[in-house]
Formats: sequence, structure tokens, C-alpha cells
Amino acid sequence: MADVLALMQEGLSTLQSGRMPDASFLKALVSKVAGCRNDLLVCLQIKMMHVCSIVQKSCLHRSQALGYAIVAGASLLKVPQILGILNSGSAAGLNMASFELENIGFSIHTAYGFVLGLPFSAFGEAVIILLQNTFLLAIIYYYAKAPLWRGFLMILLTSCGGWFVLSGDLSVGQAA
Repeated sequence: MADVLALMQEGLSTLQSGRMPDASFLKALVSKVAGCRNDLLVCLQIKMMHVCSIVQKSCLHRSQALGYAIVAGASLLKVPQILGILNSGSAAGLNMASFELENIGFSIHTAYGFVLGLPFSAFGEAVIILLQNTFLLAIIYYYAKAPLWRGFLMILLTSCGGWFVLSGDLSVGQAA
């Protein structure tokens, strides 16, 4: 029994260091456990549940780190286009409707993540891109000399949608 516990401790330390146990470790563990009594199998199940919880926690940390990396990358997504428009002083060739639809889509994405209570790493890129896209849309309106009503309509739609989501009138059952 001490051999099995020592092997399990070795496997646990291997997992905690971020590596997976190799095939020889698993073969040795199976051969030791095969000749043991039921109480050892119960002990093995408890240890394996502990190992699984460690693996799940490390995967959770990795996915959160990846989510924040995506948010960081999203912060640079629209910057080249914004700088290009500002440097040229023109929004020629850019379709306002496509940017307006993109704003609506990212507003919905942001609202969905907010209402469901997801962590910021899960929907934060939508918030960042929405802010950048709104600024980009304002620049396009300015340089394209768009009618004033068009800008006010976008502000009105975004404000009403944001107010509706933040007011609490939208429940999780309605969002899903």
C-alpha cells in the first residue's frame, strides 16, 4: 500500500508541475493497484478526484489568461484604421452602414456577456472593440459629412439598448 501511495504522490507532483505522467508511471500504478484490497481502491478514487480538481483549476487559469490575452489583442484591433483615417483626413471608401451594423453586433455581444454575468475575460474583447468602433464611426461621420440624424440615431439606439440591459429588465431567461 505504501508503494501505491508513493506512486500516487509522484503522479500528483508531476501534474502540479504542469506535465502529464508518462505511460510507465501509469503501468506501474495499475500493476500495484491490481493486487490490492477495496480500501486501497477507495483511497485511489479520492486521490484521483483531487488530481482531477487540480487539472481543472490549471485549465481554468489558462483559459482566463487566454481570455485576457484576447482582450489585450483586441485593444489594438482598430488602431491602424483609426490612425489611417486621421492621417489622411478622409473616410473615402468606408461604408457607414457596415460600421453601424458592427456596433450593433458588438453591443449585443457585450450585453449578453453582462446579463449572463460572465467574467470580463469572456466578453471583454467585445467591449474594447465596441468602444474603438464607436470612435471610428464618429470619425467616419465627421469626415464623410454624414447627416446629423444618422449619428443621433446611433447614439439613441446604443443608449437605449445599454439602459435596457443595465436597468435589470432583461433577465437571464430572456437572454438565453
